[in-house]
Amino acid sequence: MPRSGARPLALAAALWAMAAATLLPAGLRPPALSRGIQMLPGASGRVRKRSEPGTLILVRNGLPDWALPDEQFIGWADPDLSEEGQMQVRSAARLLVESGHTVDTVHTSMMKRSIRTVWIILHELERIYLPVTKDWRLAARRYGALTGLSAETIERHFGPDYLARLKNDHDLRPPAAIAGLTTTDYSATRERTFSHLRDAHDLHESETVGEALGRCEPAWKAIVKDLALGKNVLVVGHQLSLSSLIGKIEGLNNHDCQRMIQIPRGCPLIYKFERGPAGRLVASAPSESARKLTEARGAAFAATEADDGGAGGVGAHQPFVPAYADFLADPLDLERMAREQAPLRDAPTCVTSGAFGTELCNVGKGDFEPAADGSPAQTIGAQEAAAASSARDARRRNQREQVVVIIRHGKTEHNKLGLFTGWEDVPLATEGAQEAMAAGRLLAQQGITFDVVYASWLSRSISTAWLVLEQLDALWLPIIKSWRLNERMYGALTSLSKRMIRTKYGEKQFKQWRRGYTTRPPPVSSFSPLYPGNDERYVTYVTDVRNSVRETLIRSIEAGRLELHPKLPKCESLRDCMERTIPYWSDVIVPEAIEQGKSVLISSSENAIRGLMMHLCDIPAEQIVGVEIPTGVPLIYDVRAKCIRLLDDPEGGESDPLLRYNFGSNGHLLFQPCTVAYDDDGEGAGPVGAQASVEARAKAIAE
Repeated sequence: MPRSGARPLALAAALWAMAAATLLPAGLRPPALSRGIQMLPGASGRVRKRSEPGTLILVRNGLPDWALPDEQFIGWADPDLSEEGQMQVRSAARLLVESGHTVDTVHTSMMKRSIRTVWIILHELERIYLPVTKDWRLAARRYGALTGLSAETIERHFGPDYLARLKNDHDLRPPAAIAGLTTTDYSATRERTFSHLRDAHDLHESETVGEALGRCEPAWKAIVKDLALGKNVLVVGHQLSLSSLIGKIEGLNNHDCQRMIQIPRGCPLIYKFERGPAGRLVASAPSESARKLTEARGAAFAATEADDGGAGGVGAHQPFVPAYADFLADPLDLERMAREQAPLRDAPTCVTSGAFGTELCNVGKGDFEPAADGSPAQTIGAQEAAAASSARDARRRNQREQVVVIIRHGKTEHNKLGLFTGWEDVPLATEGAQEAMAAGRLLAQQGITFDVVYASWLSRSISTAWLVLEQLDALWLPIIKSWRLNERMYGALTSLSKRMIRTKYGEKQFKQWRRGYTTRPPPVSSFSPLYPGNDERYVTYVTDVRNSVRETLIRSIEAGRLELHPKLPKCESLRDCMERTIPYWSDVIVPEAIEQGKSVLISSSENAIRGLMMHLCDIPAEQIVGVEIPTGVPLIYDVRAKCIRLLDDPEGGESDPLLRYNFGSNGHLLFQPCTVAYDDDGEGAGPVGAQASVEARAKAIAE
């Protein structure tokens, strides 16, 4: 008799344990946030902890866009990738795709050429939503007054032995100035990119090899921490910074790192790990066949002498034959990469945006200005941004108030066709990219700069943020990505025509589904490709919500084992959308950025921004239906005055924002009078109209 009841009791116990397991992710109870949402700290998402250590993927940045990149000391100068360098990076990304390697998180330097390398790789892997840590410690070596000089020039001024010493002398510091020789000032300590380092670190104008290798230690500890959590880590760096990491894995001292290691461009280097004594990570030895192949590749790579900070043939580099790693390349790739080391013979015939390659070659040529030598500019608006750089930095130093800019992503093809987009990850249309770049140019002309950027996990929002930063020459800024800034989830309406839904269900139902504050559209099925629970990014990386009992049961039955599944939306009303976006604003953005005095850019979608506007501007729920958010228009939120304004149009036009853009029938609710204006000392001077506040603020910034 006791046996007959054992099975039902065991099943009940198992179901109870399964249900209990779904209540808490990773065994932790998340703190309750405002509006009833519960989420864990670190709302930008993190990969679930795995039992095995992650894989480390090292990639050297592609060829920089300098006249003689292999014959000049680049160091902390900040050129972008050349067309050739972009080809090398795409080759590296495709090698990763072909070999089945995945990435969970990224570490890179704050140099434009390495950040661009990361952007291209993540695009090819379709993972631009992943977190990217930009660390100055992974930067190239600082060459001081030698930066930008060719090996021939240096040899002429210092003698033939100096070049070899510069490469091989562990303690030789390049000069900060050269008597009798005028050099371009590339001092990174004077650039805003590295301005925050002045007070925290004792930076010299140049550094020895030992100093360059030594500063990578904190970056390595952060990388090891990610690997220990089971994350697959991509590190994009430079010759010396990657040599430092390889030396730690291979057991080389700094002298050997400097003398022996030469890393080719466009060839991922893979390290796998296992847990050793006391849980320490130990590199796994490759198979015998992989080791022999790596030795052959190492010999072939020895012919490649390209270096971020030195010329070909400067100093003797022995072939690097790693004991624990494998190069992702075959002999044909070696031949291709060797050919690509040579500079391009012909300049590109079309003008492109560095973020999208040739994708924007056919946009209006009137948007581009030729360079002084008659060649096209590499990036749309780059010349305007460069020309405004000095004035912008001066205004920034005098800027008394922080800036918060909220921008809806640029137009997509779904927007143009009138389709419900929701969480479907559609890219920017050409017009949308132009809108984002125009917004970036306008911000640059107004002298607005940022300290941090927040974006959703949707590529249209991330790309908009990237293009804005590109025009500001600020790709080094951190971009924090969170699914909580995603567009409203439209459920079964996703990808359907708005016109068709209006015709089929009537105007009233259409309005309720599209803009109703509490009305949810029809949900998607658990098995629909539109359900985010069937998208790897949300299943793997969303760990700041409770798990779903229902979905866990469904997927556990299907798999025949316990499969925890996060509670992801199958549809959302505007209120549902707000219940994830407002807490993210209040509990993440405000304490981490706003209260720290940082200037913030938020790139998101219409309904997420509409919810923020309801919260920030106290717009009643019944009136929000009449508010539209135009694409690509920067909305300036004055934190002190608690009001929204637009930037002045540099080309003139209507001063009333409601006449310049379509903000909907209730758009005036966004532009209510500000609560305070600023006197000449920057102090509050009482309630005033929005335009007066703009003028007072402009005066304060100008002074």
